[in-house]
Amino acid sequence: MSLRYPKRRRLNKSSRDPTFTSPAPQILEAAHVVAATEDEKKNWPGWCEIESEPALFNVMLKQFGVNGVKVREIVSLDDEILGFMPFGPPRHPLRFAELIFFVSRPIYGIIFLFKWMEDDPVKQDHSCPNNVWFANQTVGNACASIALLNIVNNIPNCDLGDHLQGFKDFTASFTPALRGNAIGNFEFIRQVHNSFARKMDMLNGDLLMKNDVEAAKKRSKKSSYNDQSDAAFHFVAFVPVDGALWKLDGLERQPHSLGEVDSEDWLNLVKPDLEARMAAYEDGQIEFAILGLVKDPIINLVHDLASNIKGIQALEARLDEANTDWRSSASTGIETEGISENTLLGPDMHFQIDKAAIESATILPEVQCKLSSGNTSNADFLDSRRELALKQTNLRVAIKEEQASDYHDEDRAAARRHDYGPAIKTWTEFLARKRILYDLFDIKQESTLTGKKEDSMATTSISDLPGEIIQQILLYCSPVTLATFQRVSHKYNALVEPFLWRYQCQTQYRYWDPKHHIKEKFHGDINAADWRNIFAERQRIDRITSSALEGILESQMGRIDKFQRIVECGYDAKDCLLQHLAGEDDGEDVLARRYYSDAVLGCLHRIRAIKEWSQLQNQEDISLERALGAYDMFVLHDREGDFDEISTRLDAIADDIRAEYADINHQSPRQKAISIAVYLRANNLTGIKDLYEYQDLQNNFLGIALHEEDHPSLSLISTAIYCSLAKRLDLEAHACGFPLHVYTIIRSAQGFDLDGNRLPPDSNEPQSMYMDPFRSDRETLVTDLQAQLRSIGMPWDIHSRALAPASTSEIVLRSGRNILKCVQEAHRSAVARNGHGSNSHITLASSFPDMESAFYGALWASLLLGRPPYGDRSVVSTVEARNFLQPIVQHFETHFPGDVSLIDDYIVPLFRDFGEYAQLRETVRVIRAGDSIPKLVQERTEETSEHVKFLVGQVFKHKRYNYIAVIIGWDAECAAGEHWMSEMRVHELPQGGHQSFYHVLGEDNSVRYVAEENIEIITPEIPHNLMPLAGKHFKRWDKQARRFVSNVKDEYPDD
Repeated sequence: MSLRYPKRRRLNKSSRDPTFTSPAPQILEAAHVVAATEDEKKNWPGWCEIESEPALFNVMLKQFGVNGVKVREIVSLDDEILGFMPFGPPRHPLRFAELIFFVSRPIYGIIFLFKWMEDDPVKQDHSCPNNVWFANQTVGNACASIALLNIVNNIPNCDLGDHLQGFKDFTASFTPALRGNAIGNFEFIRQVHNSFARKMDMLNGDLLMKNDVEAAKKRSKKSSYNDQSDAAFHFVAFVPVDGALWKLDGLERQPHSLGEVDSEDWLNLVKPDLEARMAAYEDGQIEFAILGLVKDPIINLVHDLASNIKGIQALEARLDEANTDWRSSASTGIETEGISENTLLGPDMHFQIDKAAIESATILPEVQCKLSSGNTSNADFLDSRRELALKQTNLRVAIKEEQASDYHDEDRAAARRHDYGPAIKTWTEFLARKRILYDLFDIKQESTLTGKKEDSMATTSISDLPGEIIQQILLYCSPVTLATFQRVSHKYNALVEPFLWRYQCQTQYRYWDPKHHIKEKFHGDINAADWRNIFAERQRIDRITSSALEGILESQMGRIDKFQRIVECGYDAKDCLLQHLAGEDDGEDVLARRYYSDAVLGCLHRIRAIKEWSQLQNQEDISLERALGAYDMFVLHDREGDFDEISTRLDAIADDIRAEYADINHQSPRQKAISIAVYLRANNLTGIKDLYEYQDLQNNFLGIALHEEDHPSLSLISTAIYCSLAKRLDLEAHACGFPLHVYTIIRSAQGFDLDGNRLPPDSNEPQSMYMDPFRSDRETLVTDLQAQLRSIGMPWDIHSRALAPASTSEIVLRSGRNILKCVQEAHRSAVARNGHGSNSHITLASSFPDMESAFYGALWASLLLGRPPYGDRSVVSTVEARNFLQPIVQHFETHFPGDVSLIDDYIVPLFRDFGEYAQLRETVRVIRAGDSIPKLVQERTEETSEHVKFLVGQVFKHKRYNYIAVIIGWDAECAAGEHWMSEMRVHELPQGGHQSFYHVLGEDNSVRYVAEENIEIITPEIPHNLMPLAGKHFKRWDKQARRFVSNVKDEYPDD
């Protein structure tokens, strides 16, 4: 028998100190909580309990040596629970047989976990038929292995592996009891089973083994098969053998025939038996589980993939016979569609496809029919080829999912084998020292104080524990477990709902779409939100996001639509994207996965930023911190510093100021203004360390200033920080429109002066004072500011405007101009350095934040906020606005094609009545169309191989300009137009244009066209500056070959 679902542990009955006073009592001997060694597991004669976890059963089968069989779990018929299962819920309610079919076919057998009671012995057969392999369970806790063996040994032609096949042959003539004894003495099976044993499992097994066996004997002698008073949980097998269905219960002496069956009808025959056992439970209890042993899905998937590849090969061979240039649409007159660069055309062991598998495969009948027909046209062959390629995509994805399932099983098994005993002991001692256990169990101290001996603690189960402890245990459970546990009883439902579902939302997800108003829900009445449905919705979005991202990685076509699918999920998709971004460094497609996860994440960030600016332009109330924080969203990537994180950081600083100045709520406006400035300056939260850093791009971002260790900021950002904190501390502060440097203007309340004194009735205008948090914690005199204005020649009549509060839009535009200036200055400096022989590209590639993204954000702000509100489009006719439009579109086309919906929603409508409108619509159309067109295939023929020396993915150094780049494509000869060739003076090259030219990606993210004679291949250990950029074209960096692995096989299949 095995205790599980829900799992129940018997507590040690030894005497314990019930007071839990400090120092903590030694509840267990130290040796008992030391993790078991492999030798101890190997030599232990007992058998550990194993849960009804498919992952554990799958790993056991694999270690037994069984091939071609997998275990799947059926959790419930309830749609809500099925929604959490990896394979997703069915679309309609299912009957039992349909539910089993939903898992996989063929079904070899079923394992049923239930609270055991012996069936009437009269129902059992008098002896075990020769064609049925059945073993009794003669050792405690071995029922998991017994159930597996009772099924796999009855599967016709099953590949059992050497160990089990030899055991089956050896025990063929044994009785069920002798087979059970043989299993108990078979070290191979016991060691695989006990690989999951922990030290406490071994101790409990030793302690309970004898009692369990004696109790089982007593039940058998009394024939008390209806007595469940001491029932435990147990695995029973149901398996069809030679036209009959058998129930194989290792605790019963003989197998039990349930009747004759035909093919898959045995599922319907087993249903009444299972329903009867389920009905024996009290209402609301779900103390059973169903596991199915099925044919490993990957077998058929690999077979189908081999057939698919063979079909594509045959079609291409026929096309080659008809016309060797069939791949060229110009030569055939047929518009061909390419297939994914990842489409397999031959063996690939990543998908378990070798040459033999393809040769032995059978071509699909519909494809064979076209191949055999003499009337099939080339166009029909091409259509069939394309259809097979599309089907192959689904096959490859399905195989990868099955492989990922295997990896998950291994990880789950490794976690199950880990011994948490030492950690639990330490945790329990800590709880004891804190007297938490005393409070929970309400243990009396009388026995310890008087020396009286109390009865030892009775055997208990999880249902006997206080609700608080059960909740703490459930905090570590998976959502699937919670959903199942919740339905066991009303008590458990009350413990799970809503507390634990809210906890799942809080701990598993950090970022939330604004539509949830999640902060209010987390801090509000816990019963006011449906936390379970909220969590289920987030899980659904995770599945959509992962699926769309896999599609983006799978094919270059249709990426924009897949981008949009994720973007439509809103900010809820961010957590999932960050998980993909943080993938393992040695992943098969690590660079591509990180690149496109970051690209989609950037699009999500920009959508939120542009929405804020659009609302600001339409005169909506947008705070200065959010309006400026929108710039951070353009350069955020996977760092902290989005809108909510900026707000949280400012809240924390405001709390620190309150703690530093306990009387700040009672200070006058002047005192409060100075206190804030003193705190900011003392904690290095404003300004910059050295003036030579003034032009650094990062100084222009509010989020960076708040989250970076040095907190660098220009005067505008320092003032924004000051004003945001002042607002939290009930002080009115604004940025003023002073030229060249941004100051803060503080105003007193209506009817009071800055020192908190009431003003005379005839002087109710609020007073103002100025601060410069960028470089001082003292008040700046207005006379000094006026003197500065006079020194720069500003007329007296506009001094008041320069000293008045500036609008939020003005400050955002001013920040945008600063960003544009910094980027342009960086480019000029890079060009100057390059002119003296240094490498400008490293400067651009290593910049923080990313210059192209920062420049792009400043352009968006300038265009959106530099126009009148409420749809007045007269400004777009100005030269300045049109100057912003062109670089925005260039950046969109070159770096941010996923922003097509942003261009469509925010920019195209601005130019509806102007000449640029048609051009913008055409640009969007071309981008979308280009995303759906296959790439032109560049194959390496004998002729091109002689001329094209270098491969896609090789890194090189430019012989003349010394920059580093990677080859992303090639042409056998220069394919550029005459104007470009003349401008680049290609004719002056020693080999002119009659040499190979290469498309290359530079460290500055620029794409260039380079002659072969200027390329010097290098083999760095890791090209660090190219790694963040290479994912657009490459899967990963091959450390052995010292080159990138291509992800553009549809264009360059031979590279």
